[in-house]
Amino acid sequence: MQIEEEKRIKERAFRGEIWHELRLLYRPVVYIQTSDIYAVETVLQWDFPEKGVFSEEKFMPVLKQYSIDIQLGRYVLETVCAQKQRWRNTEFDKIEFYVRLTSRFLLQKDSIAVIADCMEKYHVGYGELQLCIEENDFGEKGEKLYAAAQKLLDMGFKVAINNFASSSLYVLQRLPSQLLKLDAKLLAKTQYNKKSVYILRNVISLGRDLECGIVAQGIENTAQVKMLASYGAQFGVGDFYGMPCDESTFFERYRDRLFLTHNLRPTCFQFARQLTDEKGEYTGVFTGEEMAYTTGVYEGQSALCFPGGKVGENCVRLPREVMYSDSYSICFWVKPDRAQPWSSIVYITYMDGFMSLMPNSGHGDLFFRIKDDREPDEWHDLICRPAVPGQWSYICATFDVVTHIGKLYFNGLMVGSMENMPDLKVADQILLGGDEYQDSFAGRLAGLEIYHYAVSAEVIEEKFKAYQQMPSYEGPDGRK
Repeated sequence: MQIEEEKRIKERAFRGEIWHELRLLYRPVVYIQTSDIYAVETVLQWDFPEKGVFSEEKFMPVLKQYSIDIQLGRYVLETVCAQKQRWRNTEFDKIEFYVRLTSRFLLQKDSIAVIADCMEKYHVGYGELQLCIEENDFGEKGEKLYAAAQKLLDMGFKVAINNFASSSLYVLQRLPSQLLKLDAKLLAKTQYNKKSVYILRNVISLGRDLECGIVAQGIENTAQVKMLASYGAQFGVGDFYGMPCDESTFFERYRDRLFLTHNLRPTCFQFARQLTDEKGEYTGVFTGEEMAYTTGVYEGQSALCFPGGKVGENCVRLPREVMYSDSYSICFWVKPDRAQPWSSIVYITYMDGFMSLMPNSGHGDLFFRIKDDREPDEWHDLICRPAVPGQWSYICATFDVVTHIGKLYFNGLMVGSMENMPDLKVADQILLGGDEYQDSFAGRLAGLEIYHYAVSAEVIEEKFKAYQQMPSYEGPDGRK
């Protein structure tokens, strides 16, 4: 039966009937922590007469035997680029597409020129596609495929490793990919034994340590989502999030769920006699007995008034889901009552360490500190002048998980920047007004905003200047 089926696949492909029966469908790649749509994965299906729908896994091995996959690569690329052009000036204008290309297609002499010409024809930027190459292909095709992939990367294309951890980890040493799409079998096997769970967890950790985005494939239920989120996988795809569908269905179904749209808005805590954010999504819990509210940096703004105390006393604990993005910007006004060396106003613990913002250190400076438990050189500090007791100061700390650059801003001005700051993976707890080591902070906190990306210096400066225009403003004039 299988031989007869393969024969029919070959015959219809050679007669050209395949091009009238193929469909390129789309399914969502989801940001696991929020279930928002992050990218689009392309899925090939063949509406085969009298047999129903054939998946790519079923017909592609046959097409590869007769080099028809080379033509198929051109077809997929052309279709995707045309789709990108049709979605210009819509909600999906800048959304990224994940496109699988076979090694045979990529090893053609003109393949890179074909890719570049197609993207130029439809005015698609190199960074708008993730070109996905099977991990197994690197073992089979060796040096030539590594060279082709590296050339694409050098030209500015994005290259992802598809079905990662299905064969060998050697490919990670050779190819500086920024995206790993995990083999779906890794996740499927976790339901049978703990060994598979440990393997999955450590593969994700390895990818994150190498500064790669992680896409978990084959997600089918909520339990898998929770497990993947706790291990640090950022993205997911599978039937749980949606079956492959055509262009119009995808657009209507997911246009209101874009990650890049939803997450431009910060999570804001105005502390108007409550510990809930403006949208009512997150509520903090006070651990103490003396919490009070007072006036912020201008009349009409509220502030939390922390009384101080011993370690862990009189702090606010926010839900860890507030810090769902790996990139972030944390901005706030702070007014210390007194100099307290090393006491944190914002303290976040992670799987691999912690992040702290300390208005005053033992050296008399303000610290933005990231501690990485995985490294011998564990301290990563950005430093500026301290927040003066009795005066309001506007502090912003940003971290970009793509560039691994952290920045510190004081009163609207950038006062420090550091490369190679570590990505700690998965926030565990978020404390305001204290930490696990020092006496709790005494003073005021107002206008807390948590962005889920690294805000630019221009935006931070504009925000500070906007505060200065408020009636009854009591903050600084902007000097460092």
